[in-house]
Amino acid sequence: MTLAYRPGGGVLHRLDPRAKLALQAGFAAAAFAHTTILGLAALTPVAVVVPRLAGASVRDVLGEFRAVAPFLLAAPAVAGLTLGEPWFRIAPAARVALASYRVLLVLLVAATYVYSTPVRDSRAAVRWLLPGKLGAATGIGVALVFRFLPVLQGDLTARRDAVNARLGGERS
Repeated sequence: MTLAYRPGGGVLHRLDPRAKLALQAGFAAAAFAHTTILGLAALTPVAVVVPRLAGASVRDVLGEFRAVAPFLLAAPAVAGLTLGEPWFRIAPAARVALASYRVLLVLLVAATYVYSTPVRDSRAAVRWLLPGKLGAATGIGVALVFRFLPVLQGDLTARRDAVNARLGGERS
């Protein structure tokens, strides 16, 4: 699986890209406004349902971010460590754990946008949002990232498979 547009007939596929950007921005604003356990617990069902509306599963979306997962998991442990007694403080670790969880929820919604929006529609939405030369340059940047990230992921996967086929994983 690559983080790229997937054609489909889901509810989010039929929405205008600007509406999807507004949904994504609204969700991120709510996630950063409601940073308590209850606030994030209320946002969790929304973040779990949104990928389904784009025809993806939460498991697929989380698989896209497996490179980020170790950092999100290790951050609370690192934040709680101290140099001296008591060696570990729970309050900073809990605060960072909530922040990591919040990032995970926002990533779920962001991936859903990518799954349900073609590159050309994303570029047009960004150009509409940011008029003038800034919008044109940003639109081109968005288009390049959306087009070349899946290509780069595919190339890296092919290289890894080729190395493993030559028993590269067993060599020093």
